[in-house]
Amino acid sequence: MDADQILHDLATFGPFPEPAVRASLDTPAAVVPRFLDILERAATGADLSEDEREAIFLMIHILADLRETRAFRPLVSLLRRDDDVVEPILGDCLFETVAQVLISLYDGDIAPLETLIGDPDASEWGRQAGLNAWIWLAATGAVPRDHARERLLSWYTRPFAKAGHAVWVGWVDAAALLTLDDLSHKARRVFSTGRVPREMMGYRHYQRLLRSAQQADDVTDVLRKEHLYPFSDVIGSMSTWHCFSPARVETSQARDHDEAIAKIREGAMLRQLGAALAPDRAGSSPPPAVNTNRAIGRNDPCPCGSGKKYKKCCLGKA
Repeated sequence: MDADQILHDLATFGPFPEPAVRASLDTPAAVVPRFLDILERAATGADLSEDEREAIFLMIHILADLRETRAFRPLVSLLRRDDDVVEPILGDCLFETVAQVLISLYDGDIAPLETLIGDPDASEWGRQAGLNAWIWLAATGAVPRDHARERLLSWYTRPFAKAGHAVWVGWVDAAALLTLDDLSHKARRVFSTGRVPREMMGYRHYQRLLRSAQQADDVTDVLRKEHLYPFSDVIGSMSTWHCFSPARVETSQARDHDEAIAKIREGAMLRQLGAALAPDRAGSSPPPAVNTNRAIGRNDPCPCGSGKKYKKCCLGKA
């Protein structure tokens, strides 16, 4: 399986592409340079082919499984882009596994990660993922404890994020999981001033985490319960994700087929109605165009059966 085929299989909607993932893991020299080039171009906003863009989701997990530290900086740079750019590329892993991926890719230089965390223009969820990765690195000694305390204080005292921003949850989690007791009063103010809204979580969340970290023989046990740990085993970890399950694929395809048929029928009915009303509209301005595919989401599989996302296939033709 050559690099082009691997890339195409990683990008195609459907069941988990285990042969392509396994080929990537077995022959990293054949794919890693290509993966790194794609990631670097995505980070700079360069044009990507459809396969390149859609493959990034699995690609970064493969690189993490390989512990390919050269991918750390371009991934951090990608996360510094706007959410409107980052979310379509990374999808659900932005909320689920990107922090784990960053931990596995960490190249020993904490500065790019701290720049991401403190960047008010970066992706909100990218900043939170970066801070979660930073917590693991600080808890395991990659970031000195004194440096971690000073960094949290600097983020607290300078304009860091608006109230309600996800990164404030990360700040509270960091203060608790690193058992920085002297920051307790500041953690309380994060809640009392609404930086973490009450409907999001309360001060008891901080107290619970702090108590768990203080009582733990090994704080990494607590971190793992919070889903903070290095990513590994891309096949074992991701092949069971619902988005790759046969039932999910079959259900999606059946739904798309039914919706496509319904839209065709709707379009036929509209044309018939238009023909019936045509004598009454003689000489009037033409009616507005009707998009018969309007119920199909941009990121849904295209109902034409191509295997591509709707926005990359028939959206412009609707």
